[in-house]
Amino acid sequence: IELLEVKIDLKKYVYRGWRDWKRGIIPARNFLFLAFAELFISMTMNKEVDIYLCGGRDEINKHHNDKSPNFYFLTSKLLSEYSGKKIRVTTPFFKFNKTEILKYWDIRWKKKFGISIKDTMTCYLGKNCGRCSACYYRRIAGIAANIEDNKFLSEPLKDKGRIIRDYYLKRFKGWDKIRKIDFMIALDKYK
Repeated sequence: IELLEVKIDLKKYVYRGWRDWKRGIIPARNFLFLAFAELFISMTMNKEVDIYLCGGRDEINKHHNDKSPNFYFLTSKLLSEYSGKKIRVTTPFFKFNKTEILKYWDIRWKKKFGISIKDTMTCYLGKNCGRCSACYYRRIAGIAANIEDNKFLSEPLKDKGRIIRDYYLKRFKGWDKIRKIDFMIALDKYK
């Protein structure tokens, strides 16, 4: 499979108008990814295509508009109709949380594909800022999975972005047991 890399710099738009970006709310971000994927699919002869959008168990719910089961269904339908191909948008990690996804990668894909977790990025600002919710969530999952990860510009668990204080602690009671344990493991290992 030929790797095609597309870089989208949303930083100025994020800072300009999206006040909720630190909590991971960037409107239509996943739809943008899917639109680019469809562009490349339209150039192939394939009549049936699966597009994998990496979303884990904690993210796939009605509160995340662009990761809800309805989003996967509707974008599959829209892209199929638009392209004239049968396109299915799905995630292979529907039952995995972020920690399990990182562990799966480390065990099964790191050696096979020669791509370490350190070669990837989750940051909303594209620089491992350590202050956005993507950096926080990844750092917590990496520590809980016992995987050495990227260096962050600011250590997420020092909470300079105040996401743990203002967002995570307020929602802690509503999390499932495994997410709570991952969070507590990360805090304990970091201290």
